[in-house]
Amino acid sequence: MTQEVFLHVLRRLDQLREPERFAGWLRQVAVRMAINRATRRNAPPSVETAVLERASEHREDPLDELIARERARRLWEALERLKTIDREALVAFYIQGESLIEIAERLEVPIGTVKRRLHTARKRLKAELETSVADAGEWGDGPLEDDGDGELIGACAEDAPLW
Repeated sequence: MTQEVFLHVLRRLDQLREPERFAGWLRQVAVRMAINRATRRNAPPSVETAVLERASEHREDPLDELIARERARRLWEALERLKTIDREALVAFYIQGESLIEIAERLEVPIGTVKRRLHTARKRLKAELETSVADAGEWGDGPLEDDGDGELIGACAEDAPLW
């Protein structure tokens, strides 16, 4: 813009009637050219909302992603080593997001039985994970540590953590 203003002024220098008012004339030319450019300029190209949404997403550190995948792999391996009844209870509640009522109806057992199965399955999964890794504290926090079965009623996929 500055170059365009100076080129314009050089081309029209002969139109300046009072040389002592050059600074004011130059400023007025610059202001008018800036206004013209702002009003005549095409709108900036729009960016798709999907691009903007992805730009604001928090990206995990590659090392953190690797650790999370490794933990998930170990968790699934430990789940496979559990008894079928324990694995089915944990997968239905935590992975598939079924409520206690849905599980009880599907298995045709009382809700108390489902709660007991989940409680027992969590304890067995925790023990399995602790024996399978060198750092047993790695599995010390999260859903397996909580023994409060009272919170399980009405839980669903949105409330339950995904492994």
